[in-house]
Amino acid sequence: MPRDYVKRAGAGLILTPALDVEAHPGAPWRPIVEAVHDAGGRIAARLSHKGPRLPDQADIPAHVERFAAGALLARAEGFDAVEIDAGDGGLIDRFLRLSGHPRRDAYGGSVRARARFLLEVTEAVADIWGVERIGVRLSPWGRNDRDPRETVTHAAAALDQIGIAWLHLVEPGDLPRPLLPDLRRHFGGAVIAGGPGAQALIAQGLADCMSFADLPIAPVSARAEPGDGASALA
Repeated sequence: MPRDYVKRAGAGLILTPALDVEAHPGAPWRPIVEAVHDAGGRIAARLSHKGPRLPDQADIPAHVERFAAGALLARAEGFDAVEIDAGDGGLIDRFLRLSGHPRRDAYGGSVRARARFLLEVTEAVADIWGVERIGVRLSPWGRNDRDPRETVTHAAAALDQIGIAWLHLVEPGDLPRPLLPDLRRHFGGAVIAGGPGAQALIAQGLADCMSFADLPIAPVSARAEPGDGASALA
């Protein structure tokens, strides 16, 4: 299994598949991390939370703490950085989305309230890693909002204030990528574009690097085991 990751070591950064912060630890990642380092590469852990239901407000600090615990585990395994997964229908994404969001407490309603959980998680992870070693992944079109522009631009501006290193925006290839210019205006760190056509976006100055998935890896369970869906950045 380490050799599959070593094949990607020539990329700027390898991103693991989503590592569920609620799952029990499995096999350690350190052998893979060390193999990537020996090959001259860098690797970041993508911290995710599947979130089958939205927690009550009183339970939210415990979920923030789960991300912090995952960040500590990633640090212990020797990763170079972490990426917070705020897309793909996970728990953070479900807080962010406008559609199907019934909350009327401090974490629902306005865009500022819906982004609150993401920002609390980011600050907790930054306390462990430092802002220069963390990024956030967004896939806003997957949440069935007609126009997620307000959510993405608010999140980008707030994350820029925290000072994270990168934002990773994944959009379907059949869209004209309308969010990237707005994201650029609100976020001063590195912008990673995912999906088809990302290389052209770099040429246009809308992104700094691209993410791509190749060299498929056989799927295994998530949190602390190598799994399917690793990405590499050019």
